Amino acid sequence: MDNNNQLSLLADNLNRPEAANINMTNSWMFSPGHQFPGWLVDEEFDLSALCASIPPSGISLSMDWSGQGFFTSDKLQMNDSSDANIIIEAPSDIIAESKEEKVKRSWFTYLGPERSGQVTPDGSNEPTSVDERYREDLSRELQQRRITYEPLPSTDFLWEMYFVRGAPEALAMTQAALLGQTFAMLSGNPRHIVLFQTFHGTLIAWARRQNMFNQDMEAIYPKGMQADNEASWRRWIYGEEKRRVAVGLRIHDSESAELFMTEPFLRCSAAAAAIASDELWTAPTSTAWVHALDERRHQQLVNSEYSPPLSMDQTEGDVTAPTTYPTFALYAFLEGKTSQIMERVSLQESLKRISQDATPALITVYNKRFRQHSQSDDFSLKALWHSIFIILYCNMNQLECAIGREGYEKAQDHLEYATTWASSLDGHRCAIHAALILRHLQRIPIGQEPGIHVPRLIYRSALVWYAYTRFGRDDGSTSSTDGLNFPELNGTGIDAARVLFAANGFKKSRPATSESSTLFHLIDLLARLGHWGISQKMVSLFSVLTHSIGPSPLFVFNMTFEERIDTHAHLLPPFYRQACIDAGHGKPDGMPELPKWDIGTHLGLMQKLNITKSILSISSPGTHLIPGDHKAARELTRSCNDYMYDLVSQHPSKLGFWASVPLPDVEGSLKEIAHAFDNLNAHGIALETNHHGVYLGDPRFASIFGELDKRHAKVFIHPTTPCVLRGNHDHTETVAATPLTQFPNPMFEFLFDTARALINLFVSGTVARCPNIIFIIPHAGGAVLPLIERFTSFGRIIGADQSLTSQALKDTFARQFYFDLAGFPFPDQIKELLLYVKTDRLLYGSDYPFTPEMAVLGLANVMAKEMKVIWDEKEREMILSGNARRLLSS
Repeated sequence: MDNNNQLSLLADNLNRPEAANINMTNSWMFSPGHQFPGWLVDEEFDLSALCASIPPSGISLSMDWSGQGFFTSDKLQMNDSSDANIIIEAPSDIIAESKEEKVKRSWFTYLGPERSGQVTPDGSNEPTSVDERYREDLSRELQQRRITYEPLPSTDFLWEMYFVRGAPEALAMTQAALLGQTFAMLSGNPRHIVLFQTFHGTLIAWARRQNMFNQDMEAIYPKGMQADNEASWRRWIYGEEKRRVAVGLRIHDSESAELFMTEPFLRCSAAAAAIASDELWTAPTSTAWVHALDERRHQQLVNSEYSPPLSMDQTEGDVTAPTTYPTFALYAFLEGKTSQIMERVSLQESLKRISQDATPALITVYNKRFRQHSQSDDFSLKALWHSIFIILYCNMNQLECAIGREGYEKAQDHLEYATTWASSLDGHRCAIHAALILRHLQRIPIGQEPGIHVPRLIYRSALVWYAYTRFGRDDGSTSSTDGLNFPELNGTGIDAARVLFAANGFKKSRPATSESSTLFHLIDLLARLGHWGISQKMVSLFSVLTHSIGPSPLFVFNMTFEERIDTHAHLLPPFYRQACIDAGHGKPDGMPELPKWDIGTHLGLMQKLNITKSILSISSPGTHLIPGDHKAARELTRSCNDYMYDLVSQHPSKLGFWASVPLPDVEGSLKEIAHAFDNLNAHGIALETNHHGVYLGDPRFASIFGELDKRHAKVFIHPTTPCVLRGNHDHTETVAATPLTQFPNPMFEFLFDTARALINLFVSGTVARCPNIIFIIPHAGGAVLPLIERFTSFGRIIGADQSLTSQALKDTFARQFYFDLAGFPFPDQIKELLLYVKTDRLLYGSDYPFTPEMAVLGLANVMAKEMKVIWDEKEREMILSGNARRLLSS
């Protein structure tokens, strides 16, 4: 068949009903996901129709498999022998599907059209011979099968039968249905979610029929007791069960409204969160219950401010003592606030007015329940508290539409809002609350089952940060940390500017989406926290959103790292963390908070980075936390060193440690040095650059360095906040010298304090007098290297009895010093370091956990690439592990 006949046949068959899907609007586009029409394989096989679906052999097609479609052009040109061209145009949305359409199909509530199975069913394996097994199978198939006459369960299982039987049975049915609804909501299956939404109203109707929402406030804490305490207790239990089921239904209603962007079914009444105290609810016997009830009455008489049941309608002045509220009631209270906001938003009320009404009471709850109390947060209520302000200051429905929930066309309608919001103070505000949600939820123990609201909170926070980084713009007139005066943060003692600065990657401007560690931390946490299907569904949604923005830091550890030994790693035992907080070091050195640490996570990071050994130490602020309190410092130091020894005993091949000393307590430090080396087999001693203003090299520390020299000790020096003396000759005091208070001290001040301490060790003659000490200097020497020439130029003035020349320093570095590469030495700082230090004196350091895991992984990736430019494979092996192995074995 020639080309002219082919084109004629093509024109004839384009009008056939069997070829209705082949027309000018969808072109000749085939993709692996498309099903071929049934007429290609059935009994009525039509060769002409088949030809209509195959371009003539003369068609020139340029196949491009790298894009979403097959063709590089949206026009296909067919050439025949007469040079006549037939142009068939294909719409661009068929050639390359937009990201918004992919997002729509990936949404956790999306129900796509039914798809048929394979065009050609898998052929069955027909037997080729008749054997005994074939005879037995055939005989079994031909036997008459037993007919079941009861295909349906008994009518006893119908739900209306439970209402007929009485209130207890109806309550049990409602409780069971509530559990089933929980599984449906969290399953992540869109069909189950539809059933959850459909059945939710029915369940509420059942509860109303049982008067669950008509709370009798006085029945919660009964006043008049009957003679039969057992009967009274059991009646009370039944009533309290109903109240708590009602609270559970309200929580479901609030979660449903917020997650699916709908109005709540239930209106919040004054008694929405009215339940009894945990002491009454958990009383194991009627006697214990009566005792708890009497105790409460006594407290009410003694304390006039003892709180009544928590009410949705309470204002700032009413919330007097939230510490006495049951945790479950506070959970319901916060969920109720969410529901109230969703309801008022649906009525087109002003968000400003809603915020003015809700914020004062929320601030009071935070200050009286969360801020001053360190008890466990099993329901993740701090994170839930922050999420309420995201609802207040972000139209999440429009934001979801902007990223593609409803597809490409709807997304275009909401892009303006997303851009305006992300660039506004409301965008900064929500980003701060989302970062704080991440901070709180990262503290959930891995073995603890998170609340049903936790996946939603992480998802909302990740969505906020995705929109904040993708749509937001920082103009030249204002930075993202200007004007961050938000009442709910100021009123609860939270430094908004500092939180946003840290969340932005310790810079003022917002990061690019692909560079946002906060965003990828949230996605990673969503994947790891809990086992519910909805979490995984949400993760897959963000996978689509972030797929085209370049490699993410989340997956940086998928690469293979060379073996390394980490000489700069830290730990924070639980008792040390609490001691720091009690001593006023909850935010040490200007950091937002003490980082989270546990040995399991530490060992997990070691595995990801191929770290075969990690040398642990206590970082700044050290173990002498309160100036002058030597006794407490000695006890804390001993506890920390013994704790590190126990860890090393459990993991001898993986861990080592630099022992701490309670300087400036010289006597206590000498005792601890002996204990560390003689009893604990420590690898060395960790010192800070200064101890309450007394710098290394000070004559007061001469005996310390004399003892270390006698023991041929290794000394790991770690920076801390610099100090200066203030006052006159009659009275002086040591104060922190941090002129750049808007930045955490590790960013800049640590580098300069490293230089101060190192130079002081040389100037004081300590290094020269202690030739047996090996010093390990962190962060590639900090700021000392650019200052060496200035330092040695004044050598005769500041050290007349020493030869402080550049060459002398190089020789000393080669004998007594090692430098770790923790931080950001690549690509520029390393060049300065190599002018004075040889490759055999360089060590690997992670600075974990004060450098977060994702940053450690990212820096290791940068280091791997940059090291290949500077050193060969043997030299890289020396820096990553060989030098440390030699140091630790000497």
